[in-house]
Amino acid sequence: MTDTEAKADAAGAKLRAAGAKFRAAKKECNRYVLHGDTVDPDVLGELRDKFQAAEREYDQAREAYFTVVKEAGAKIDPATVERLWDYGSVIDPYGTGLVGPDDEDNIGRNYFVRAPGTKLWIHEDDLPAQTRMALNPAGFLEEEVV
Repeated sequence: MTDTEAKADAAGAKLRAAGAKFRAAKKECNRYVLHGDTVDPDVLGELRDKFQAAEREYDQAREAYFTVVKEAGAKIDPATVERLWDYGSVIDPYGTGLVGPDDEDNIGRNYFVRAPGTKLWIHEDDLPAQTRMALNPAGFLEEEVV
């Protein structure tokens, strides 16, 4: 495992944990809002603080994860990449916890590349524009229509 892969694994684990915490706080807040429960102002303030803290933690973990991913994407050589596509969340292609099981989502094709011999797949949107264009100037990894 490369240093970048280790950083991505650690940042990804932290992000998934923060995502779970954020979704739990969101669900707890929604329980009061959706069911019209009368909430003591002190309890409401605690819920808001808990939600905002979880949101900040998630945003920081997400930023740290994508910093590692984008750094790895910047080092990819378009001439030697391995490519794949898979159906999955187009909102959260890495499965980092942004979209929970109860949330609405859009499913579509996600295109990924990685450097040979590595395990870290980089989504097309996280590659520098020059790399995307070098991979396929007509539309990145889209299949050719014959």
